[in-house]
Amino acid sequence: MLKKVIFWLFIFLIFGQGVAAANKVVLYKFSSYQNSGDWVEIKNNGTQVENLAVYRVEDGGGHGKGVFLCLLRPGGIFHLSLKNYLNWQGDIILLKREDKIVDCVAYGTAICPGKQAADLPGPTAGQAGVLTANGWQLTTDTSSADNTDCLSSSPLPSATPTIISTSPTPAETSVPTPSPSPSSTLAPLATLTSTPSPTPTPAPKAICHLLIAKDESGREINNAKIYVDGQYIHHYLPETLHFCPGCYCDPDRQVACHLGQHQINIRKDGYQDWQWTNNFVGNNNYQQQPMLQLIISPTPSLAPTPLLLPSAMATVSDILRVASISSEGEVKGAQVSSAASRVKNKKVSPNLALPLIFVGSGVTMIGSYFILKNGSGVAAEKDW
Repeated sequence: MLKKVIFWLFIFLIFGQGVAAANKVVLYKFSSYQNSGDWVEIKNNGTQVENLAVYRVEDGGGHGKGVFLCLLRPGGIFHLSLKNYLNWQGDIILLKREDKIVDCVAYGTAICPGKQAADLPGPTAGQAGVLTANGWQLTTDTSSADNTDCLSSSPLPSATPTIISTSPTPAETSVPTPSPSPSSTLAPLATLTSTPSPTPTPAPKAICHLLIAKDESGREINNAKIYVDGQYIHHYLPETLHFCPGCYCDPDRQVACHLGQHQINIRKDGYQDWQWTNNFVGNNNYQQQPMLQLIISPTPSLAPTPLLLPSAMATVSDILRVASISSEGEVKGAQVSSAASRVKNKKVSPNLALPLIFVGSGVTMIGSYFILKNGSGVAAEKDW
């Protein structure tokens, strides 16, 4: 019997403490789509006061806050403002204790490490994510805690005991009486009062929703880059930009996104840039659908090869005149010498050599035909 008791006590100490430790401080509620800015709340599910100075809250890009000056009572909720760190279409929220992840929630297109899917869809306007007994769910209750559950982060004041002693009077010295033992009276401990921290007035913010780019036919274009005032912000469409005092549009906090006029460019290789200039005013929502036009490269047309019409071809008439026969059947020698001299003195281009050879051969054959024909006619006339 004693062995069974010891065994079950050992099991309780090992597993019971592990379960209790796993459910102490957890992520409880968050909002990523409010005009007042993004915020996250953590809850103390333990039975003891938790010092939040060893905790830190981060988004998927490693941006966040930590070292909270709050002693959170059991069951208490702590509210934390994250400005515009959380992405609209999807992000993860990490709760770390001394740089070790103790809790994570993912929404939209993001997934926590070690999980297969997001914990819930991305909240829309007027919604927040909250942890319930059935897991993470969306709610229309966007109210937040006022941090009155934080006790004073200062150390407790030390209570100095005041000792009140009783001494016998001179008259009583004649009669020896035992002196009473000194009694000590402790000053009451200082009562801790929790002073609610003032709720900061949210700065005005303008929210700009950039939808995914499309072409002329309505087909979606992925991986289109976003530039603000000519600077690449390391984000692709779709994206939500926040413009407010002290806001930045990039994770490295290099591109300031204050209220006022800004120029937004969308760029994609092979497409013409899309550009939009707007004056962003606080507490306003904007939405844009970038349309990109495909750049059509002109097909290089082949220039027609000019036909080489040699000017020397004008001498063909001269060559033909060489073979012309008079009506009496005699060759005009004067014309032959004249044409031959012109051909001889003419500088023939190498490109025209081959055509002239063919033309000359043809003319020779034609001339020979007429000479033979006329010669046979003269002989027949003499015979007759």
